[in-house]
Amino acid sequence: MFEPGKTKNPAKAITIEEWDNDLPTLIFHGIDDSCNSGFLHEFKLLMAETAAKSNKKLTVECIIEGRIEAFSSIFTSMKRQTQDYCQKVKAHPVFGQSDFNILGFS
Repeated sequence: MFEPGKTKNPAKAITIEEWDNDLPTLIFHGIDDSCNSGFLHEFKLLMAETAAKSNKKLTVECIIEGRIEAFSSIFTSMKRQTQDYCQKVKAHPVFGQSDFNILGFS
């Protein structure tokens, strides 16, 4: 369970004191990872918590690729993954309608 300010490895603790924009943030993950994995899930919560401290509402989302994410990220071509992500972003009710931040984790 995520606890603000605490991570499993204190040496890798992330502290964000201020978030100065309110653009939605889209997260892309690397090979053999998942939008709901420990780190990405904790990072999304951290960003939401930081926005709340700044009295902002921040949309943070990771778009899932394939039925089994980790499998798809390995065995689906990069060209196909890119096409699928682009379609999902264009169809998304938030990201398809505005500018947004992108974070990539690998």
